[in-house]
Amino acid sequence: MLTKLADNVLQLRSAAMIVSKTQIRQCPASSRHRIGFAPTLLAILAIAVTVAVPVMANPQKKSWQSVSSIEAAALKYIEGRQAASSGRTEFRVKTLDRRLKLARCGAQLETFAPSNVNPGTTQVVGVRCSKPHPWKIYVPISTTTYEQVVVTTRPLQRGASINPGDVRLEERDISKARHRYLTELKQLDGRVLRQDIRAQTIISQNVLDAEDIVKRGQSVTLLARTGRMNVRMRGEALSSAAKDQRIRVKNLSSQRVVEGIVQSRQLVLVDH
Repeated sequence: MLTKLADNVLQLRSAAMIVSKTQIRQCPASSRHRIGFAPTLLAILAIAVTVAVPVMANPQKKSWQSVSSIEAAALKYIEGRQAASSGRTEFRVKTLDRRLKLARCGAQLETFAPSNVNPGTTQVVGVRCSKPHPWKIYVPISTTTYEQVVVTTRPLQRGASINPGDVRLEERDISKARHRYLTELKQLDGRVLRQDIRAQTIISQNVLDAEDIVKRGQSVTLLARTGRMNVRMRGEALSSAAKDQRIRVKNLSSQRVVEGIVQSRQLVLVDH
């Protein structure tokens, strides 16, 4: 198209010169000054178009780095740094402005972790270009972690033991969990609730207490070890206690009050 335009310009200039010479020969001398402007104007237009041709033939078009390529580089970096876990993690770039104008990078995009950013549910990845026009941008990425956790199937009351039908394993978002949560049903063995809890609630360690396996007033066996000798006596629990907790008991033979550690529902290992 530009070649055709240039040819038209040359033809226009030639025609302008021919018209100019013809009009000057045919017109009386006294009138030539009135019509001289016409060929002059045509010549000026031809020159203007001629000058414009090189400018149109070499347009200066800026090339921009695509926003999607920047996002892809940030995601690849954060996924590569993800620690192994029993659950799954999803990453999502928080929307960058699609009108972003950064010069196209002449080298591979570089990614890095800013030193002043703390880990959390939102992480920041730095993306930079080294040449030909250096630039740097920070990309925020949200992190969501899912894991199989113990969840209640119905409302439960404080002090209740948890039965198999009261809970189930279910995949949940634990990204913002503030307490250590349970991931296996067997972690509930010997535990009771220290507070009321609603259905569909993730069970964490902070809502559980050890179950008292020895009750106050209960008859127990006292076990005293002396060297290689084991001495067993009948006793009475003066308080309630869970396994491995200390408890006060009365020796029914001597009526003395001693302390020991609960070993099972019937056995207390007394101090000597």
